[in-house]
Amino acid sequence: MAMAEGERAECAEPPQDEPPADGTLKRAEELKTQANDYFKAKDYENAIKFYSQAIELNPSNAIYYGNRSLAYLRTECYGYALADATRAIEIDKKYIKGYYRRAASNMALGKFRAALRDYETVMKVKPHDKDAKMKYQECNKIVKQKAFERAIAGDEHKRSVVDSLDIESMTIEDEYSGPKLEDGKVTITFMKELMQWYKDQKKLHRKCAYQILVQVKEVLSKLSTLVETTLKEVRAGDSVWAGAGLPGRGGAVELRNSQTHLARSAFPLPRPHVCPPQPCPSSPGLSASVPPSSCLCPLPVSLHGSSRSAVTSCPSLPSYPLPMSLSGPLPLRWPLFFQTEKITVCGDTHGQFYDLLNIFELNGLPSETNPYIFNGDFVDRGSFSVEVILTLFGFKLLYPDHFHLLRGNHETDNMNQIYGFEGEVKAKYTAQMYELFSEVFEWLPLAQCINGKVLIMHGGLFSEDGVTLDDIRKIERNRQPPDSGPMCDLLWSDPQPQNGRSVSKRGVSCQFGPDVTKAFLEENNLDYIIRSHEVKAEGYEVAHGGRCVTVFSAPNYCDQMGNKASYIHLRGSDLRPQFHQFTAVPHPDVKPMAYASTLLHLGMM
Repeated sequence: MAMAEGERAECAEPPQDEPPADGTLKRAEELKTQANDYFKAKDYENAIKFYSQAIELNPSNAIYYGNRSLAYLRTECYGYALADATRAIEIDKKYIKGYYRRAASNMALGKFRAALRDYETVMKVKPHDKDAKMKYQECNKIVKQKAFERAIAGDEHKRSVVDSLDIESMTIEDEYSGPKLEDGKVTITFMKELMQWYKDQKKLHRKCAYQILVQVKEVLSKLSTLVETTLKEVRAGDSVWAGAGLPGRGGAVELRNSQTHLARSAFPLPRPHVCPPQPCPSSPGLSASVPPSSCLCPLPVSLHGSSRSAVTSCPSLPSYPLPMSLSGPLPLRWPLFFQTEKITVCGDTHGQFYDLLNIFELNGLPSETNPYIFNGDFVDRGSFSVEVILTLFGFKLLYPDHFHLLRGNHETDNMNQIYGFEGEVKAKYTAQMYELFSEVFEWLPLAQCINGKVLIMHGGLFSEDGVTLDDIRKIERNRQPPDSGPMCDLLWSDPQPQNGRSVSKRGVSCQFGPDVTKAFLEENNLDYIIRSHEVKAEGYEVAHGGRCVTVFSAPNYCDQMGNKASYIHLRGSDLRPQFHQFTAVPHPDVKPMAYASTLLHLGMM
């Protein structure tokens, strides 16, 4: 996409009141040129790095701040982008692109009135500029729409769209050959037909879409703000053969048979990492997943192979202490105690329907024995958001106790208005259906706790100390999120490597450090948190000493980031995350954000 006025990284040098020494100024310009090259290559992190170095050498150059502001916009660091744009204007009030940047930042944050003021400033300076005029008009339209919505809300109690629907009177035309609910209910047959129908780029009949939305609203409204799930351990009767081994040598093994596992891992290791199977030199036909001394593996040693012969003193097996329950001389054979339930946790999907299908292809369709949690941001940016969300809602209706959906910061009106979901629903269906989607989103739970030990939320932890799980339960979520407070934090906050808290790079909520995470977990008797909300190059990240895990499930985000994606397996036996990475799959030639606000296509970001 070509960059519009207000979007190019500038190259000219502005006047300086007290310029640095010539050598320093020259070096700053060289750094800016390098940053511009990185920006053109869409390597925004390095662009930010080199703009920052240029600013260190010449902190009075408005263009450096303006360029870095645009790079921050590209990485969704809207708070930082706003600060840089404001600083650029402070340095040079005639720097028009500073107003563009600040308006774009405020638009991204849903601060439309503030954005409109900056577009008005641009219009005064460039009254005949078509780009400036179009941005002003688009922003002004949103401001007026928001004012109208507030006026309606103030006049009377908001009436649900459901009350105005007459679904029974909606007819399905004879020429429609797509999936239909059976007696008004979602079935597995319907879901399989729906996914194939969507894969073929066809639209679900509006009656079926309304049926799903009305029913899922009813289901979600009965849930707690904090959903609590228990992964059970079921006694199993299979057994493993093993030799007594040498003194001190671990003997906890896993026979990969019908997902049967030892009740507890033999290795109390703090961080997750999966080792590939290694050959067992003393036992041909067997291989063992062996954690080397430098590896922190979530699983016990695993034996693979058809033979049940005794495994004795294998030199490839390092010595690990057994758990108390299995210490002492090992018998030749002992039972495997439990078969543990597993759940899959997915992060952001952002309207990338074909990548969602790939998750189900790799990990299996949802079922009562293959439960899922999708951790928010189902929609926006990707241009198949309707397909993603109706598929997820369909599975929620089919398996209400085994398919879980949590709210993200993009299940909100402000984000949907800018980043495409509202426009997509209106293009594929109607404005009324978008209003119903908005109502349903307000009932999505905000967090989920697994076995009382792992807390899952979209964003992260809180701007203040002392928040408890009971405080989360008490949040009245049936609303658009406020600008601050626990609900806002659960949707918007991010971790940071340093201790303490800092101003959010996004301009909403906060960033929280390892000490904040540790204190929250200790106060609430939790082991760690899982959150999403951020693109990660490998699809996941383990931070804060293993206490803060990020999972992101939209590969090659927006068709340009090149990132891997991942999902997590949690088992009731030890709740240690097992990461499964995957890459993007082809999709039809519909660009990301095809339905987004006109401002995005006008070079707002």
